[in-house]
Amino acid sequence: MSKIKYVDELVSDVIKDYESRRERRRSYELTWRLCLSFIAGDQYSYISSRGNIENSSKRYFWQSREVFNRIAPILESRLSKLQRVRPTVTVRSYTDSEEDIASANRSELVLGATFERINFPKLINEATIWSESCGTAFYKIQWDTESGIALPDNPQIKVGDLSVEVVSPFEIFPDSDECSDLEDCMSLIHARPLSLDAIKNIYGFEVPEKYTFIPSANFYTPSPSNAIPSALVIEKYEAPSRDLPEGRLIIVVGDRLVYAGNLPYACGENGKRTYPFVKQLCVKVPGSFWGRSVVERLIPVQRSYNAVKNRKMEYLNRIISGVLAVEEGSVNSEELEEDGLYPGKLLVYRQGAALPEFLKEDPLPSSFRDEEEALIKEFVSISNNPDIMSSGESTVRLASGTALSLIIEQDIDKLSHVAENIRCAIKETAKQMLRIFKQYANLPRNLRRGDTKEILLLKGNDITDFDVVLTAESEQTLSASAQRAALLELYNSGLLFNEQGKLPESVRKKLLTSMNFENLIDKGEYDNAGK
Repeated sequence: MSKIKYVDELVSDVIKDYESRRERRRSYELTWRLCLSFIAGDQYSYISSRGNIENSSKRYFWQSREVFNRIAPILESRLSKLQRVRPTVTVRSYTDSEEDIASANRSELVLGATFERINFPKLINEATIWSESCGTAFYKIQWDTESGIALPDNPQIKVGDLSVEVVSPFEIFPDSDECSDLEDCMSLIHARPLSLDAIKNIYGFEVPEKYTFIPSANFYTPSPSNAIPSALVIEKYEAPSRDLPEGRLIIVVGDRLVYAGNLPYACGENGKRTYPFVKQLCVKVPGSFWGRSVVERLIPVQRSYNAVKNRKMEYLNRIISGVLAVEEGSVNSEELEEDGLYPGKLLVYRQGAALPEFLKEDPLPSSFRDEEEALIKEFVSISNNPDIMSSGESTVRLASGTALSLIIEQDIDKLSHVAENIRCAIKETAKQMLRIFKQYANLPRNLRRGDTKEILLLKGNDITDFDVVLTAESEQTLSASAQRAALLELYNSGLLFNEQGKLPESVRKKLLTSMNFENLIDKGEYDNAGK
């Protein structure tokens, strides 16, 4: 087989595989799009039998179709609580030898400097928005050869650096939607649109016009008129196997093969080559690759809530405006229908006809109020997002601050499983970052962290074995003020001092950093006795 024929078949197979996975995963995409529609306030959309997102229309012209969006504030409240999940990532050595401890400290320096450079908390927020909205989000960890701080003695050389980006679930295509974890997939496709200018800048060629399209946010919805023409970039990752012991990565842009070779990253356990992705879930579904979002569960309740509120508005409008009964031919009904009975209107009716009168309306039934309250409670129950201040009655019944504290703690604990999923994703991302750094950082570079001076260190060989751990203390348990109070209590108890009665420098720095007083770290000596 000629090389050209082999390349053409390889490109064709990758494109066909992508199209097949896209069609197989279509039901999940429709659910994600529906969730995003409800969050945005487009709450009369539904998944039609034709496999599209469509909007229902009014049955009668007078029907009220307002949207009373409770999903968006619930999502914002959950995101605010989950924003506290920012664990401190530390690296622990496997042994007590000075060499291993020094290597662990260097590894921690790499993570700290990289987290600051890439603004990792912002990436966590972005991934959490995707996982809370659609159920799943991904981190993609790569080595950027065009990045990195140049060597001091030769500023023309780029040493490369770690790169982390958040990938939406719309761009990921596993070989099976029933695989629970990324490691269970035999292959994985990352497909995304890139602008034609970006493709020319990155890959150095232009894509034929027939392979270009106008993308959208998830490139399956109607495209905005000002979108930039783009082409599809398909990256197919194949796990190591008997035939491919190092795995394989195939990159296709438009109809052109850009790369076909071994998996580039040995970021798995024991140096195994694997996918440079980390998955973050909202709620794990057994036997499914994809997580489930709380928005999906709230959609039926939101539909019922909109219906109750709109029927209530229609009923109140009917009571306020009234329903006028007139004898046929007694008045100009067309004029009355168009203008209504505005204040001061002169109503002329036929002599001898019955006087027009309003029909009697019963007061608003209590069932409206009861159903509305029941739906609000269901919102709270499904979302695990109660607001203890929303009910004055329940607040008054709380006789002590202890009771309030217990309720707040229970409120936070209901999100503990989601917070644990975020922590697991952060930990795995940190591990892959260190493994990729160890593999590709062949030149020394300057690393700087907020609480350290500039250090000229590191190459990948400076990192040996390591164990990434997170802080044991739950970030959700303590607020910022409570954390400061706990730290001051530890300081006053003397538990932080060494045998000589002095506060170690490393402990002092961590203490000030935890209390948001980093600006005091480099200002003179710290008087342990007097301050």
